[in-house]
Amino acid sequence: MSDRPRRALSVDEDSEEILEAEPAEAGAARRGVDAEAGAARRGVDVEDAGDTKGPRWKGPVWAVSLAVASVALSLATTAIPQSQRTAPAAQLVSSGRTLLCPPSQGKATLSAGSLSGKVQVGTSVETLSQTSTPAVTTIDNGAGYVRTLPGQRPPTGSALSIEKGLTTWVPCVRAATGGAVSLTNPSVSDLVVSAVSRAATVDVTLLGAKGEIDTAGMRGIRVSAGQTAVLPLSVWDNDTTPVTALVDARGGRVVVGARTWAPKGRETIAMSQPSRTVYLPAVPANVSTATLVVSNPGTTRLTVSVTALAPHGSFTPEGADEIDIDPRSTIQVDLSKALAGEPVSLTLSARDPLVARLFVQGKRGTTDYAFAGPGSASKLLEQTLGAGGTLELSNPGGEAVTFTGTLVSSGGEKTELSGTVPAGSTWSGRVPGAGHLHIAGSAPLVGGVVSDTGLAVLPLDGVAMSTNGRRATVDTQLR
Repeated sequence: MSDRPRRALSVDEDSEEILEAEPAEAGAARRGVDAEAGAARRGVDVEDAGDTKGPRWKGPVWAVSLAVASVALSLATTAIPQSQRTAPAAQLVSSGRTLLCPPSQGKATLSAGSLSGKVQVGTSVETLSQTSTPAVTTIDNGAGYVRTLPGQRPPTGSALSIEKGLTTWVPCVRAATGGAVSLTNPSVSDLVVSAVSRAATVDVTLLGAKGEIDTAGMRGIRVSAGQTAVLPLSVWDNDTTPVTALVDARGGRVVVGARTWAPKGRETIAMSQPSRTVYLPAVPANVSTATLVVSNPGTTRLTVSVTALAPHGSFTPEGADEIDIDPRSTIQVDLSKALAGEPVSLTLSARDPLVARLFVQGKRGTTDYAFAGPGSASKLLEQTLGAGGTLELSNPGGEAVTFTGTLVSSGGEKTELSGTVPAGSTWSGRVPGAGHLHIAGSAPLVGGVVSDTGLAVLPLDGVAMSTNGRRATVDTQLR
């Protein structure tokens, strides 16, 4: 096999051998030696074609002569001037990325941004148009798309809807072959499944308090490219106890969301992925109720531990020191008393993947609710905000973390942020308005923003760290 560098293959290509031409003299010499060596290994007599009556050399004698010839050939080839090919230094680039915000129930605005300064936004893949960032556009109750091109920094985006004092704030997420959303009341909820660039066939599984719920008719649902399927969960589960919907897709990638309405307020929820560690950042202060919804998508019993990161350090919420969950089931844990005061972030961990989300209520007796969804732990955090609010940063590590941040408004105005987050604690600060927010920490942080209007929580998105590739030197004489 050749040592010649090969380009990376796309997912639709099969690898193939790339044959490399060799110099004519060396190729002829190698072919002659290979032919004679093959004959010697087979024990075949080799004779001089010009002297049919000369002596016949048997294989063992010829093998010694072949060794001498091989040494001579090796010495000859080393005399050839070395030819090297040096690859150019790797550049810091990224592949293009498309995010999608699930459709809301009310009139929503899409906010999108990127450190590249340019993004494409629209209500479908076909209608994307490039604009400067941070960008704001109206998407009403449809899906919102955000895209950056290859070589640009990845985008962030969120959809904000404010109607009659109720606020819904949902992040735009990347499409995948599946996802999970958790709800407290399926009887007043819809599941929304959007296929991005290819048609997809999806299967939906509901995990309830007593295990899997019979969901006949929720298998093999076809979703056309660029379209959204709305699935009323009350058709399969008219109960008022929490469930988690697991969606698996074939043929294409999808974004899964859920929408709820009164009496639980109006909320839009974006999918997450099961994980052994789940971070729920930016739990608002002074909530009247807090219900933790946790699901076990696995086939064995799961024990989950919960840690709260508060301004003055970490603690274990009362009633959540060890949560046991049966296979393929969902439970709820009341954390209202434990989380009634300070702003906190929750960390859930288990030996196998889990799904979790926190459902909170503002003033008791109102329909002002919010879902605190999963966030990322990263040294770089970003998000594009449609409104100002309270920024909460939590440190899940064992050492203090210093950070700096910048909020860039649509008019180009910059607001600088900085601070230190002690180990196992949460820091809070003001974000004055809408814009693209970038946070850089000395170690991983998790974070989110609690809206000023109504009760809504938007998690910050972790940004992957890019590194330069190593300079490669290829010797074409090596075989």
